[in-house]
Amino acid sequence: MQESDYKVVRLLDELLPRAATPQKAGVSFDIRLYLSEDSNSGDLWASVSFIDRSTGKLLKQEGNSLPIDQPGAVGWFFDRLAEKGFPLALQMRTAPRGDSTLD
Repeated sequence: MQESDYKVVRLLDELLPRAATPQKAGVSFDIRLYLSEDSNSGDLWASVSFIDRSTGKLLKQEGNSLPIDQPGAVGWFFDRLAEKGFPLALQMRTAPRGDSTLD
């Protein structure tokens, strides 16, 4: 894994709990996906921001933005998000497993 990849994954550990909204069967995240073109080089970039569940504001302070440097890495990033998010879903769910009222 490249150093830049590590930063993006490491920041998920900090950001996901702040953005997670507990649900009956897991959690939800409000996410913004930005896609842009560098005006100088024409390179395509993506970045992901999460919404803080307690304030409703973007969790995007300097130093913790989640830049994605190529279109093909967007899927890779969402794979990492799922790897980090599924354990939170198990920890934060509001109804016990096997509850027949989950729909």
